[in-house]
Amino acid sequence: AWGMTMGHPLLLTALRIQTLEALDAHTTRYKTVDTMHGVLVPLVRLLYGRHLQRGFDAMVEGLRERAESLP
Repeated sequence: AWGMTMGHPLLLTALRIQTLEALDAHTTRYKTVDTMHGVLVPLVRLLYGRHLQRGFDAMVEGLRERAESLP
């Protein structure tokens, strides 16, 4: 898990939890949950929402490529 607070917790608090779950010998589920709370959340989503989504997508793709390249 990773989290941060910007100034006072009422302004912006974020928490990211990432998990890997083995479903069988050849399949793993990756899950990420990102939560934000505070009065700045709408502004953060407006300014950075697309960038955050692209970052999440790139991370998932990199993780998938790496996992599939392993013997």
